[in-house]
Amino acid sequence: MFVYTICRLEGFDFQGTAIGVLTVAIMALKDGKLLRELLEFDDAHDTNVIVYGSGAFLLAVTSCLALLMAPVICSTSVTKSKCMLGLYVTVAICVLTCITTGAALIYAQDVNEEYLSEPLLATMNKYDEDSVLKENEDVVSIWTEVMEVNECCGVDNFSDWRGVDDYGENHPKAFFVPAVCCTNIDEWDGNQEQVDECRRHPDTMSVAFNELDGCVDEFVAQVEHNQDRVFFTSLSLIISMFINVCAAAALLCSLKK
Repeated sequence: MFVYTICRLEGFDFQGTAIGVLTVAIMALKDGKLLRELLEFDDAHDTNVIVYGSGAFLLAVTSCLALLMAPVICSTSVTKSKCMLGLYVTVAICVLTCITTGAALIYAQDVNEEYLSEPLLATMNKYDEDSVLKENEDVVSIWTEVMEVNECCGVDNFSDWRGVDDYGENHPKAFFVPAVCCTNIDEWDGNQEQVDECRRHPDTMSVAFNELDGCVDEFVAQVEHNQDRVFFTSLSLIISMFINVCAAAALLCSLKK
């Protein structure tokens, strides 16, 4: 009787934690949208942020399976069907293995400034505000949104734009940075003359501009936050499912006697 109770209670418990894992996995996929899209334009590096891609997707799928399995163990513990209970234990072990693998891969990946800097710098070379090519227009749109949302400029700092072919001396107006870098400074937003001057001489405009963070710092902070959130939520599901599988296996063994 005690084993039946554990099975049923743990079924409800890991149903709740599975919802939590599904939620944080979807949030990670949403948070990583801009970074994923930017990295797709880098042809020179094979950069994969697992928490924003395969890892989060794996956890989302397996947590959905866990949600579907919860009512099964509750009903099976009542009907005491050996066949259904055996099938449940087998499937639950597979799902538990997938969740553990996904969580481990996400937490083990070291996503730092060095890992992201070169791929992001490579995408900046496709930033051309005057281009009519779809790829360049997409890069401009994504980079602009990244810098607006995070109030950052360039990868490490604004000086990264000096290495972009279409800026500096090659720009028709001798602009060294995109407009969004200057409009991120509140005191200059809306003042076109000030913004244009800022774009021509970004290194002499103000201390505030020189201290504007590069976007890679924001990306790394977001990745680390999502890694921790996904891993520890997944860990609670792993523990809950492990107890449930052990209880289900014990129940199966008792029914075979």
